[in-house]
Amino acid sequence: MGNGKPFFYTYTNEYLHKYIPKQREMSEYTEKSYTDALSLFRRYALEKHGLSVDKLKFDHINFDFITGFTEWLKTDAGEKKGDSAQTCNLRVSAIRSYVKFAMSKDVGLASLWILLKGIPSIKTVQTVKEILSENALRAMIENSSKNNRLGLRNTTLLVLMYDSACRIDEILNLRLIDVYLDTALPNIFVMGKGKKERNIPLMERTVEYLKEYITVFRNNIQDIPYMFYNIIKGVAGPLSQDCIAKMLKKTANQARIDCPEIPEKVHSHMLRRTRATHLYQLGHDIYWIARFLGHESIETTKEYLSPSMEQMRHALESSDPENDFKVTVNTEDYEKKRARLYGIR
Repeated sequence: MGNGKPFFYTYTNEYLHKYIPKQREMSEYTEKSYTDALSLFRRYALEKHGLSVDKLKFDHINFDFITGFTEWLKTDAGEKKGDSAQTCNLRVSAIRSYVKFAMSKDVGLASLWILLKGIPSIKTVQTVKEILSENALRAMIENSSKNNRLGLRNTTLLVLMYDSACRIDEILNLRLIDVYLDTALPNIFVMGKGKKERNIPLMERTVEYLKEYITVFRNNIQDIPYMFYNIIKGVAGPLSQDCIAKMLKKTANQARIDCPEIPEKVHSHMLRRTRATHLYQLGHDIYWIARFLGHESIETTKEYLSPSMEQMRHALESSDPENDFKVTVNTEDYEKKRARLYGIR
């Protein structure tokens, strides 16, 4: 064992830094996620099997090796707490994807690819995805604005993230030239997953916030392309996901004092999901919502949405046989319908 096939990490540099970003045109966040998975796999091989990066071979990988990796992720990965089942599945998926790429270089790896395809995912608990209520969203927006410069930026970010339902990387990569405010239909241009372009219309309040933000933050600044930027040691760049996460956490904690219904953990994707759900609850067509979100599959959109209590009540009432009889209580038709409820005629 461990003599025939090439070393496991032979193709990782090409896979991570050429194939994923250039051929597959995946985002930098996908590249980072796959890099993290392969890095953790290296640590696991070294800590549990004594195989360093220049000793691990494809021949070493088998069913027990992979299932041992998932157990290690859940318990011994050196984090404060182990990875969730969903995260473990994503890590293994990244390993599987890499092996598929390696197979294109060495057809002898086909048997390993087939083996990895056959390893079942860890079952996950389907939890209810939290969204922000209208009261919670309003409270956060009000608390993000403290009548100062940073408050304006944070409020503009919150309003834009909700109204546009953009992915976080679409917001962070938004450039000043991609924002069209002085047109008949104000909109922003974003580059979504898979380099798919779309224009997103802006609400009137979003336009007002963006115009004020541009006046305060972008006047006389021409050499920074990003709409939302940070300057660290004199170098300008886009805001980071960590920066957004900290802003949302601080804003949510402040707003929760006045609005206890704000969830304990508020993250950027929650705003996207909230916007989609609110549109659905207002009765908008799911196919339109899928296009608005930039989803290829409507099944993905369905996972975002949950009916409101009012929608569920209306659905139950409209399907309640008792409602059919309220107007015809004293008719012969009522008796026939009641009889059918008991399986007779």
